[in-house]
Amino acid sequence: MRVSRTIKKYRYLTWHTVRTTALYTYLLIKGVIFNTLAILCPTCVRQLLFSLNKKAYVHFRHLFFPILAFFIARDTNGAFVLEIGTGHATLAKYLSTQPKDFAKMYGLNLPLYTVTVEKSKKFYKKFHKKLQKLANVLHINADGYQVLRLFGPKSLDMIIILFPDPWHKARHHKRRPLTTEFFKQAYWRLKPDGKILIATDHKEYFTFILNNLLEFSDKFKITQGRFEPKNLRIPPTHYYKKWARVKKQSYYILAEKSQK
Repeated sequence: MRVSRTIKKYRYLTWHTVRTTALYTYLLIKGVIFNTLAILCPTCVRQLLFSLNKKAYVHFRHLFFPILAFFIARDTNGAFVLEIGTGHATLAKYLSTQPKDFAKMYGLNLPLYTVTVEKSKKFYKKFHKKLQKLANVLHINADGYQVLRLFGPKSLDMIIILFPDPWHKARHHKRRPLTTEFFKQAYWRLKPDGKILIATDHKEYFTFILNNLLEFSDKFKITQGRFEPKNLRIPPTHYYKKWARVKKQSYYILAEKSQK
């Protein structure tokens, strides 16, 4: 009996090893091919990624994506927008329509290429089928703050973060991602006149973000105020509507990178 169990276990481990090795070899080869194309023809790869949105998110997971992100974002006549936190996908759907008033207000060239990142598997699975059908929208299940680090210098035109988790309990403040380190990374990756738009309904978190951003007041032109979607040329999102129904005020911060 023991011998039989040992043989079965050995066969399983052997099959598992072969399958895993084959999978990673496949991803490695695919990564090499895509990144070689990215270097030779970044425009072609960008179009391929956004047209094959159903499988494109895979390339954000393997080893070679930093090179790919670097080249496809830098070579474009349009504008690259990174949305951290897809949520109910209201903004991503809106940006896919290529809104001229939005582009004009923030000084962006059309077409808009939107990379929207959702960390929650629940929300990602819920809205991915709809988003994968949209033109110029790439939907990824990952940590958006980690994805930001994959882009090269001066490759993004805008970063949008609407109603992030405030981690309101004092013992959870260390988990807050919108720190000085985030703004340092964002500054390096934004193009001249690139912008960061942040909205939150949490007054204390708003102050926390603003204080961190003010440390870069020589590098960003900062405006702030009451968050009204119409004034910012964006649609009302799920969480904005939720808090508006109970008369809770929301706030925004808009930071524009200086040309220095």
